[in-house]
Amino acid sequence: MTWLDSLKKIFKEEEKIIKDKKLDIVPFEQIYSIVDEKIKEHSKKNEQLKEEIIGRITQFETEIISSIAVLESIDISDKKEHEKIKLIVAENLSLYVTQLKRLAYNLKNIHDLDAKPCMDKLFHIWNGFNKDSHTPFEKATILIGKELETAKLILKSFIKSISDLAANNKQFFEEIEITARLNSMLQETKKNNSFEHEIDLNIESLKQYLEKIKIEDGTIRKKIFDIMESQKYKEDTEKKDSRKNKMDELENEIQSMKQKINLKLLAKHFHHDERKSQIIKDYSNNFKLALEDDSNLELMEFIKSAHGTEFETLKELKLKISEFSKPFVTETDKEITNLENNIKRLELRAAKTNSDIEDNEKKKNKLDIKKKSIILESKNLAMSLFPNLEIK
Repeated sequence: MTWLDSLKKIFKEEEKIIKDKKLDIVPFEQIYSIVDEKIKEHSKKNEQLKEEIIGRITQFETEIISSIAVLESIDISDKKEHEKIKLIVAENLSLYVTQLKRLAYNLKNIHDLDAKPCMDKLFHIWNGFNKDSHTPFEKATILIGKELETAKLILKSFIKSISDLAANNKQFFEEIEITARLNSMLQETKKNNSFEHEIDLNIESLKQYLEKIKIEDGTIRKKIFDIMESQKYKEDTEKKDSRKNKMDELENEIQSMKQKINLKLLAKHFHHDERKSQIIKDYSNNFKLALEDDSNLELMEFIKSAHGTEFETLKELKLKISEFSKPFVTETDKEITNLENNIKRLELRAAKTNSDIEDNEKKKNKLDIKKKSIILESKNLAMSLFPNLEIK
């Protein structure tokens, strides 16, 4: 068997193991507790890692303070170099020591952070230190080598240990990030479920209110039906029919009176008088309305002046018109009108309620689309975080 055949055999065996491995099937709702456990696990490990980082920082502080003390004790006055060079070295040594002290101080201020932010802050501080200390270090090494090399080794050892720690925990930090994102989405799903529940309750409440409106509407319509079937309504209907007949008779009287007066002939008689001509014209256009508006019955005077005839019956006709011009509303009409107005108000309420139901259903549909998207993404994140699980 060649090495290639051996390699193929290994791959086939690995594929078989993967296929044979049964995934734990869990409902989506169970993910909440699984993620909570993972967060607790992360929290515990985070504390351990943080203690390790702080321990390394503390060790570094001890070592670098000792190195700083050595650097501060250096005396270059006896060095056989030009005074200007010694001055430059002394100034840059002092500046480098200041940078080391600042580094140690800044590292103390990151103890309260979690492991990942603590490391991020540490690397940020470290990069700043490297940038600011590079030139002073290079200039100080002109005359000082061994002591600076010791400090450099302490720095190098420290950052290597932290870098190794970061590299070894890269997957852990990625897990924390995924878990935090997944937990955030799960909490959003909870809020959406709560909001959806509120919408459902609101829709149900609106539907119940709509049902009450329908019942009330039916009750009112039944009342109208009962009134219209009552004896009183029949009597009121007879009264209205009688009044209508009388109004028809009055209309006939009006037309008869209009013909008797002969308004055309009367108009010719007063054609020279513009005001009287207009009054007669009004009578020709609408005899009933003109008679109602003719408060002093000037038409009688016109007739008497033109023909010497008394038309006293105009007074009686005017009184009849005045009497029948008043609205005639029966008690049952009032009751029915009041009930019909109530129905109109109910119809407006029903329309508003239906509109509110429709708005809530639209909100629910939008929320449902959003929920499905979040749940799908949550499942994908959960399965990447927990590869042994299958989310249903």
